[in-house]
Amino acid sequence: LFIYLMTLKIMKKIHVFLFFVLVTNIAFSQVYNYPCPYDNTIKDTLDFTNATVGASHSAIVWTGDYVWAIGMKASMTYGITTCIDPFNVRDNDSHISVYTHGGGQALDYNDDDCSNYQYHSTVIFNPPSDGDYDILFDEHTGVYCSHLHDPWDYFDYYIEILNSTDVIDNELGNPE
Repeated sequence: LFIYLMTLKIMKKIHVFLFFVLVTNIAFSQVYNYPCPYDNTIKDTLDFTNATVGASHSAIVWTGDYVWAIGMKASMTYGITTCIDPFNVRDNDSHISVYTHGGGQALDYNDDDCSNYQYHSTVIFNPPSDGDYDILFDEHTGVYCSHLHDPWDYFDYYIEILNSTDVIDNELGNPE
């Protein structure tokens, strides 16, 4: 009986400790793989309505900016990346999130998935339907999804239509 009571007492202490660890982790930890909130400011507008495979655009954006991509097609695959800093001089930790235009549910996101440069991001995006999408650019600087507004917190970004999944209908004549 004594051993049983001691075991219960120890188990209670372990449960209290585990509960404390769980609550502390939830309250004070940051999850580093989720979309950033839809709270950015428009920087560029790109029209993909008549774009074909291989079409691309590159420019710079600051943390907290977004690009409004008009006319993206569900039949196309888009590569969106900040992995193009040729000299790796900017060590900004980029984060890309893709939303339907105007907000709503995040459709895709990435933080630090670039084999070329540390801390840069790439998203391979297949729109669920034809329409307009917003591509958000944020940064992790100790605070996840932060918007630092100084002259050095910008990213080179590149967007390219990688391929098309359009089905070409080949009608075969029925032999008579």
